[in-house]
Amino acid sequence: MTRPYGGRLFKPTPTPPVQPYTVIGAKDARYEIVEKIDQYEPGEGFLPVHINDRLGEDGDGRYRVINKLGSGSYGTVWLCEDLDPQQPGECRWKAVKITMCSDGGIESGLAEKRIRRDVMERCRCAPAQAFEIGLGIPSDYFEIVRDGGREVYCCLVSPILRGEISEECFYLSRNDPKLLDFCYNAALAMQSLHKMEIVHGDFRSTNILVQLPGMDKLTLHDIKQIWGKPRVIMTEGKPNDHYPAYLAVAARPDYEKLKECLQVYYGDKGEELLDQPKIAVVDFGGSWNPKQKRKKSTFIPTAYSSPESYSDTYYVSFESDIWALGCAIFYLLTKKDPFCHGIAGAPHMGDLMREWEEFIGTPYPNSKVRAATLEDAMRQRVTRKMADWRKTKREAIDKTGARSYLEAALLVAGIYPPAVADWVDLFKRIFTWRPEHRIKIEDIINHTVFEHCREDEPEKAYPFDK
Repeated sequence: MTRPYGGRLFKPTPTPPVQPYTVIGAKDARYEIVEKIDQYEPGEGFLPVHINDRLGEDGDGRYRVINKLGSGSYGTVWLCEDLDPQQPGECRWKAVKITMCSDGGIESGLAEKRIRRDVMERCRCAPAQAFEIGLGIPSDYFEIVRDGGREVYCCLVSPILRGEISEECFYLSRNDPKLLDFCYNAALAMQSLHKMEIVHGDFRSTNILVQLPGMDKLTLHDIKQIWGKPRVIMTEGKPNDHYPAYLAVAARPDYEKLKECLQVYYGDKGEELLDQPKIAVVDFGGSWNPKQKRKKSTFIPTAYSSPESYSDTYYVSFESDIWALGCAIFYLLTKKDPFCHGIAGAPHMGDLMREWEEFIGTPYPNSKVRAATLEDAMRQRVTRKMADWRKTKREAIDKTGARSYLEAALLVAGIYPPAVADWVDLFKRIFTWRPEHRIKIEDIINHTVFEHCREDEPEKAYPFDK
């Protein structure tokens, strides 16, 4: 409609389109999770993604970008709506991880694809069933190819998960049954992997996430209420095919709003859904079958690495996973890593071996661990006697009346008798110098510390037991 004004015709000013995001300044994003623009380097960086983009194989646009969930060393993760679910009743809210197009990113993505195939073949099940046994394998995989095939981005689709298991356990009492259930379920997930002859290779608390059930009932309005409106930082310069117009900040879900939404659809059971200790082990980019391939080391952080990782004699294998599981369980119980906790930067080999010795005694006589490569000062620290221990550790032992630093560490963390004796026994059997002396995953699951978990656990028919 036009309206006369001053002898001229004017059209009403059109209403500007509503932006699907909120722009924030770089100062407001100081403490937010956001990647750097340099990580979008052409030919080896991230894929530029914007809100409302459509992702999918061969440009089918099956997944619509709603918000951003996070970013890491090898990729970005996006909250997407699946516009074409393949199964009846399938949840349409998905997390899509897009790896970098660098060699490392592609290798990681292809490894995830391979493990997904192996799990589905060995379990004879769909990815959704694998989640039931704690394995967060991708539900879908596709590739985005650009620049005439010179840029390949691996895209891994999975259900949306909650935070890391360590975040969920942080406020739990050391004697809370739910904390014990989390530890037990982590061991069960590892057992499932090992039954399929798969070594995870990076089994630590940051790769054990908590499942988020009940998402299938949520509407787009609910999702936007829970994760909020996307927040972005505008980039300098003109955006192009390689650089995005803005960097999206990782959204934090409002769990109170999520609880309210679940109660609308599930009633009183909505809160129970969020309280379930269901986990999903993720990040299979470094996983392998040791019968098909042998490795001397993995990319697991030093604090989680086992003695055989530094050996000329051994290969890392299932036993190395057991060691990492022990580190993860210890962290969940005490809120501290068993080894190298509080050491700034990359721990020195001497620091690591010293901590091993304080926990599990002196190395075996014919050790091939590379102690010979240490400087003299460090070598002396590796073979200390009780009297040479640091004062703080000696005081901890004296105050608690413990018989070892391992027992003292558990007592200080609030794990009291009689449970502490059982935990000391389990950790001593996990943390051994020789991998062949290490406890098996089945024995961990059947250990006394998890007796109540086994009693409460419903009978499960695992796919590979059929």
